[in-house]
Amino acid sequence: MENNSEGVQDPVLDNSIIIGELPWDRYYGNYVSLKIESTEKPTIKVNVPVRVPHSVSYDDIKNVDSLDKEQIQVIVTKILDYYTRYYPWLHVDYQYNPAMSGESIDPVYNQFLKIKEYLNFIDRDHLHGWHSVKEGVDRIDHFLERLTRDENDWRMMPRSRDFPINGVEFLKAWKASMINIVIKDISENKNKIINDEKNKELLENDVDLDNWQDMEDLINEVGNLINF
Repeated sequence: MENNSEGVQDPVLDNSIIIGELPWDRYYGNYVSLKIESTEKPTIKVNVPVRVPHSVSYDDIKNVDSLDKEQIQVIVTKILDYYTRYYPWLHVDYQYNPAMSGESIDPVYNQFLKIKEYLNFIDRDHLHGWHSVKEGVDRIDHFLERLTRDENDWRMMPRSRDFPINGVEFLKAWKASMINIVIKDISENKNKIINDEKNKELLENDVDLDNWQDMEDLINEVGNLINF
């Protein structure tokens, strides 16, 4: 529904009609009508309001490898939209500002996790080596770890049951896509090193472990191979 609306009133925008893809920072729903008939009593009709959750497209999950940085950022931003609206200060702690002369030290709130600014969006062309994805993967894991906790765990992401359908699956697919690129890159570099005759000769040469110059030369050469 939220991706193909023919028109719905939006109370946030003064009840104006919005059409097409609806904003993901609010809730939508419909009524399900129940009709109860009885031979002894009048027919009863009940309208039950039902929420319609947002949902990430299966195609976006299946084709995540073909999505560029900007497309992924758009999808993830929509997934987290309702958090940044309903829980704008979700992660805060106290900080004490340095006191001026004669002034008391007052604690202030500090937002240490700004959700939309927290995740890293890296161009695929810049993914080379584990160092390029480690921070991004760790930050995705932060969300996944909290979203998959039990309902009675205080560390669970607030209202995780309201997280968009397939949202967790998309985060997992995005994470796996980055890791796969790095694994492929490392594998290709490994094959280049193994198949290069000069490298074979270097690695097969006997090295005098008691000769510091030999050891230093070998370490430098290995370093060059790793960083080429």
